[in-house]
Amino acid sequence: GGDDSEGGRYRIQLRRVAEGRFVDRDVPLLSIAAHDDRVWAIRFRAPEGRELLSVSQDGTVGWWKAEDGSPLGPLEPPGDRGASKADRGLLALALSSDGRWAAAGGWAGDIYVWDLETPAAPAMVLAGTHAPWPEDPGKLLPSGHVEEVHSLVFAPDDPPLLISGGGDGLLVGWDLAQGKAGRVVSVDGKTPDVRALLMRQIENGRDADFVITATRPTPSRGGVLAADYRGCVLLVVTSGPCRDWWLGKDVPRANCLRPLLDSRRICTPLGRPAGEAAVPFVALAPYPGLETGFVGISFDEKYYLFRSTDQLPW
Repeated sequence: GGDDSEGGRYRIQLRRVAEGRFVDRDVPLLSIAAHDDRVWAIRFRAPEGRELLSVSQDGTVGWWKAEDGSPLGPLEPPGDRGASKADRGLLALALSSDGRWAAAGGWAGDIYVWDLETPAAPAMVLAGTHAPWPEDPGKLLPSGHVEEVHSLVFAPDDPPLLISGGGDGLLVGWDLAQGKAGRVVSVDGKTPDVRALLMRQIENGRDADFVITATRPTPSRGGVLAADYRGCVLLVVTSGPCRDWWLGKDVPRANCLRPLLDSRRICTPLGRPAGEAAVPFVALAPYPGLETGFVGISFDEKYYLFRSTDQLPW
């Protein structure tokens, strides 16, 4: 998916891969005229992978048969369809490992969750923390994202726990059983007030540095990987006591956010000299044969391969 369009419709293309090469390089196996605007994310539905879902700048979630591209959806978030595309556009999509739950979020800062076994039912809305503020922002702790939602991932084998990352630099653990945020933290594991979040976005021109750019489940590590704009990668532990921590319970000495990479060699420090650009990871992917390893795909089109014990890529 992406910017490819024909006749005003933005397309999803399916291509087969065999032995590490595209079989349908010149002509796609299937092309779906899917959305009215850019397609931001696509996921196959587990466990069979016979369906796929997509989110778009047009504010809808597409739902398709992978065999022939026929529609099973769409899923539309509740709200004002008269809102601008900039406000209703969806950027992030997650599907639970059992294929039952779908979550989408975007520019509005809200997250929508559907039970795909009852798709006609209204979506659960996990609301962001929006202005006007009910009190002084310096005294207000966020109960959700203050800015856009960039990434979403269900905790491995535990659909009631959803992890989101935003343009505000927040990681949020959502308790789907309660329909609310359990834990809202920055990458240091602390919860800043709303004023601090707004101010740090404009201080020293570091706006983008706090964006959580990518997340993905890592069952073998007992949690989720999360990358930010500086090229840092964190292990978000969601197993054991950390599950309760992300659901909002007090857990003594819980170490549920762990930096994985050498900040001096990979992560670009916040205190770097002016003009020194960060190189963020725009996606994280598994690497076949390395159960706890992963690949970081960077903004400058390089692929970094990490083994389970590495602090540096090879």
